[in-house]
Amino acid sequence: MNKIKNNLNIILTSIFLSIAINMEILLKNNPDTIKFLSNTNYFFLFIKFILFGTISFILLKFLIKTVEKINLNTYKYKDKHIKKVFLVSFTVLFTIWIISYLTFFPGGGDYDTFYQLTSPGAASSQHPIGYSYLLNIFTIKLGYNILGNGIIGFGIFTFLQMIFIISTLSYTMAFLAKRNTSPILLSIILGIYTFTPIYATYSIFAVKDVLFACLLIYLFLLLIKVIETKGEYLNNKFFIIFYILLNTSLFLTRSNAFVIYIITTIILIIHYKKYFNKKLLILLLLPFIINTSANKFIQKRYNVKHYFQESMAIPLQQISAVVAYDGTLSEGEKDLVSHLLSFEEIKKSYNRSTVDPIKWHQNFDREYLQINKVRFLKNWTTILLKNFDIYVESYAYQTESFWSFGLITTGHNMYFDVFSNKTDGYVESQKERYNLYQEDLFSENIQDKLENFYYKYSQYLYPGLCIWLIIISMLITSYKNKDYTLLYIPYISMWISMMCATPLSFSLRYMFPFILIFPILIIIPLIIPKKS
Repeated sequence: MNKIKNNLNIILTSIFLSIAINMEILLKNNPDTIKFLSNTNYFFLFIKFILFGTISFILLKFLIKTVEKINLNTYKYKDKHIKKVFLVSFTVLFTIWIISYLTFFPGGGDYDTFYQLTSPGAASSQHPIGYSYLLNIFTIKLGYNILGNGIIGFGIFTFLQMIFIISTLSYTMAFLAKRNTSPILLSIILGIYTFTPIYATYSIFAVKDVLFACLLIYLFLLLIKVIETKGEYLNNKFFIIFYILLNTSLFLTRSNAFVIYIITTIILIIHYKKYFNKKLLILLLLPFIINTSANKFIQKRYNVKHYFQESMAIPLQQISAVVAYDGTLSEGEKDLVSHLLSFEEIKKSYNRSTVDPIKWHQNFDREYLQINKVRFLKNWTTILLKNFDIYVESYAYQTESFWSFGLITTGHNMYFDVFSNKTDGYVESQKERYNLYQEDLFSENIQDKLENFYYKYSQYLYPGLCIWLIIISMLITSYKNKDYTLLYIPYISMWISMMCATPLSFSLRYMFPFILIFPILIIIPLIIPKKS
């Protein structure tokens, strides 16, 4: 029993790895269909589950024993050297990244960019208000209204966003240097950030995920200080102020910050309970209170509301899959679904990789869903019991990129220039209204070469692969020094929120917080002190 207890984390990780590997094999062998579980040979599936689970356990056990012996925090820096790390990091990143900024001036984005940009109040029904107002203030109020040119305002915004990300990464490098991280390891990390094009291109990508990813790094650094002081830092005034401001900013930038905030705060309370008192608990509730009040004010001020459909992406997709593939429904369940959207329209619009064609269909009755939340959830449960295989397969397709084992992201529109003439409808009308178009700052020949370079090489490791490598890094850390597993909690919390409510199977910007922290989280087991 002691052996099982000591290896429980490895066993659980191996089980989930084996499940993911087997599910991916099933998806790859059935690329054009759903309802494949009913045709699966469960005996051979069980044998493969045991095989992959055993192999995973052996490899993970070997990896843990190897890394446990490594500690690269052996170099002692003087204060002037730490400052130099920051300045060198900032200079190197800025020198390379500015090329991307000049190539795509004034920046890039997608449909959500324009929706938040031009309707900051109304956008709060789907998007947190913080990023919406920042975009509007710089582009419309400063650029278009004051300077007479929306391009200048947008360019200022993306430039400042790029500087903020560069400063954050440079500060993080100095933060790690202060903790005696090897100069060679710091150089590798800096090299990854400098010469992996997607970091430069996303730094001028005007979507909420970029700023959110940057703010999340500060939460990561704050947790390091808590761990180093064994929780004593929780009663430091600076921690309380910064934790409140940081979580409030995260709330105002992206909606699933709520999940991160709740899980991280609860785990901190449990892990360091001796440092908590009623006053501290009340103070740590302030971000939630501020966010709730701000949303209520915006909804009342602009007469907008948050639609229930935004939280029901996966249940909506699963029910739509049952309709699309002629699953089993009772008369009462058919009545509910047909009130939302006709069966004919569901079958025409259904896309197994995203629920957006359903929930944003012009005939989808979101008001009906809004007043029938309880009935919808009850029917989702009863439909599940009769169509379990379709539910499982629909969920697997909907969340595929967040757990599967692709190698490199290719052909997924990871980054594009919203000011090139590639969009229509609402976006085009707003581009014309505010005269927001890309301006080529180089000669035609050089401009084409630079754009082609960034479009071709703005790729990264597949999101699911990144997630599994981070989970493995967390597993290794738990055996080397379990206190430091707290560093992974915000990112694991975010992943859980995506697995519960993602509206589409792949969007690299959803995963950008993982991409931005990835080089650092992967090396954490190599630099943390081993707990005696």
